[in-house]
Amino acid sequence: MTSLLSSLSGEFTKSLLLGTFLPVVVFVVLGLAIGLPLLPPNLMLLEEFKALDKEWLTIAASFLAVLIAGLLYNLNIPIIRLYEGYPWKSSLFGQFCCSRKSQERKRLRTLRFRLQVLRNAWKSFFGDTRKAQIDKIEASLTDVSLLLAERYSANFEVLPTRLGNTLSSAELYSLQQYGLDAIPLWPRMVAVIPKDYSAGIDDAKSAMDFFLNASVLSGLLAIFLIAAGLWYQRPFASRDSFTWWIGELLVFCLAAWQCYRYSDSRAAAWGSMIRASFDLYRYELLKQLGIKQLPVNLSAERAVWTAISQQESFGDMPADIPELYSEARFWIAADPPDLVLATSSGMQAGAGAASAELSLFCKVENTSGVEATKVKLRVYPPDGYEFKWGSASVTDGSNAPLPLEPSSSTFDIGSILPSRYLIFACSAIPVPQKNLAGKRSVSNGKEEPERKQKVSEERTIGI
Repeated sequence: MTSLLSSLSGEFTKSLLLGTFLPVVVFVVLGLAIGLPLLPPNLMLLEEFKALDKEWLTIAASFLAVLIAGLLYNLNIPIIRLYEGYPWKSSLFGQFCCSRKSQERKRLRTLRFRLQVLRNAWKSFFGDTRKAQIDKIEASLTDVSLLLAERYSANFEVLPTRLGNTLSSAELYSLQQYGLDAIPLWPRMVAVIPKDYSAGIDDAKSAMDFFLNASVLSGLLAIFLIAAGLWYQRPFASRDSFTWWIGELLVFCLAAWQCYRYSDSRAAAWGSMIRASFDLYRYELLKQLGIKQLPVNLSAERAVWTAISQQESFGDMPADIPELYSEARFWIAADPPDLVLATSSGMQAGAGAASAELSLFCKVENTSGVEATKVKLRVYPPDGYEFKWGSASVTDGSNAPLPLEPSSSTFDIGSILPSRYLIFACSAIPVPQKNLAGKRSVSNGKEEPERKQKVSEERTIGI
């Protein structure tokens, strides 16, 4: 996931300068000032540098800074994964750290549960008489809940570092909340996020990269001081030089640790931006993917995103029938399941007092040589309309229309003999826009198991 989130808006220069080049310049200067005195003066490389003019020394130092910056920039993903703990997660130390993080998550969950119980008990016994104490409990509960949501995902394995768990929580947020797997869909998501918001995500990541790179450079400089001091023995020449050497080592080791800790807070800010991008722009992604049948409740949305995530990751599953991109006006199913039914549908505007109504028609024809039994039909009126109760009927063309009433939102229209047909008709009336919310939901694969019925449609006016 981190490889997908590494760059968004294409602001290569800004991200490189603030997140990588700036800490490299600082530590190149510190390295030259602190590291060179540890090397012997007769070292060939130092003699060649001393022979250069100031202009060439500046060029050489600049080239070194650019070289290190480019190396760190291209190693950004491995560096992040190292600090997340992926490469050493299976080691003994990694397992020990994972165990501690699991215990911390368990403690936070237990504390959250106890605070919830305590809050409910105080509200039940004291009501509004001790509102100040209840407010304190509410504030503590909010802090614990936010900390738990920021640091840990719901039911997934923990990583050995705080940074790893913080980033993992952000990466898995869309999957837990909407069923949207961010790993395969993030490259598509980037295309619909506005440039201003993308720049904000890049800024948050640049701040995290700054502290991570500073931590890496501090650690490398500490290792260089240890190696050079032990190899050339110059810190051991006097007590003062030894004291300075130990002090420098401690400072750089502490800087490496503190920069890592600061990177975690910046990672939390970056993760918040990633979470918000899915909250704000996932429907735009759905439209860009060609899906016009927008879900209207959370369970339906999770079903849609789960199906799309599986499609993007694995392609068509052999047992699945692809969902429609836009809602069909009628849904038909019958026994046997492999029966082929041909449908043609249309609608007609009302006249006179019923001019606002629409009349919907669907002709269902059995083109096979087997009788179609248990034929079921469901109506999806156009946007802004709802089915008019008591208006449905069915006829075979030779008899008077037979009134129908829905059973569990589905009409049972009977059986159709081979080479025969039935004509279903109903009316739809307009409804206020404020009543449209929740009118429909997208099938989640369980609501309409008969969708696998093979149906060929010959559409007419606008259906």
